[in-house]
Amino acid sequence: MIFAGWSFDFLFWKQAVGINFAIFVSLCLTAGIALLSSEGIQPARNSLLLVPLIGFFATMTFVRMEPMTMFLSVSATLGLLAILVVTYIGGNWPRYNLVDYAIRLFRLYASLFIRGMTFIQETRRLREAEKSGARPGAFCVQRGVCKRTVVAFIPSCS
Repeated sequence: MIFAGWSFDFLFWKQAVGINFAIFVSLCLTAGIALLSSEGIQPARNSLLLVPLIGFFATMTFVRMEPMTMFLSVSATLGLLAILVVTYIGGNWPRYNLVDYAIRLFRLYASLFIRGMTFIQETRRLREAEKSGARPGAFCVQRGVCKRTVVAFIPSCS
């Protein structure tokens, strides 16, 4: 995950959006699918149908450099990535209606803030426990880290 942050800084610092966006999207997709697969979480077949669409719109950011096409390509890529995150396990995105998309995406964006705040609170609690001399077992720490890094990014598995 540190590599993803470094690559974002390397690709976008004082650079115009173009092929760097497509490279970063492919890095994020590869890292996300690899990380989830290493934890035994496999994508639904219908969810994998979104990957070529994401690739198409990501490549359009450097094929057509017109501002309106660039805006629509970036917006479509980010929207499809959000739909992929929400329906990664279930793969029910073809059956959703507009209200289902709105609810799932609202939950996704809300979880970005809520889970971030709970992570900060739990980190503070662990630091206070370390200062007082109480050390959690290795299994508890591993379970917490795995739960935070993998499952926290899948707010709805339908």
